[in-house]
Amino acid sequence: MNDTNTEFDIRYSIRIEQLNAMFFNRVDTLMAITQIFLGSAIFAGVGFSGMAGALVSLLSVITFTVKPTLKAVQSDNQAKRYIALLTPDLDVKERRDQYFRIQELDNHVLLSFSNIAFIRAGMEMGLDVSNKTLSRFEVFMARFVGERLKRTGNE
Repeated sequence: MNDTNTEFDIRYSIRIEQLNAMFFNRVDTLMAITQIFLGSAIFAGVGFSGMAGALVSLLSVITFTVKPTLKAVQSDNQAKRYIALLTPDLDVKERRDQYFRIQELDNHVLLSFSNIAFIRAGMEMGLDVSNKTLSRFEVFMARFVGERLKRTGNE
């Protein structure tokens, strides 16, 4: 493997971890806002108090079991480990070895971000990724986490 392949792999890993962190941060925020809104509706005594209470309980259980904040922090920390590998002080073999060691600590990331991270890493390195196509769901996920990629023709 040459250094270009290693650098691409590192940039891809950085992007997928950052996308995963952003996703879980936004999910956590969305769930908290929804819980506040539904809790306020219960307090105000709207007609769907029972349903709102059930939804607040469900969101609390999901937040407690999934722990989106923890997943976001873990992904963010992993991205920082990868970013440290981009220093020019490391030679090719040392960079690759450290990459494999860090990769063993990888989080379970959402595979929906795979193509998005690939395109973004390719764009960062100046590679031609204009032939890569994103599905509608991938475009939605990209928008949700703040990426502004198009379905096709990303340069």
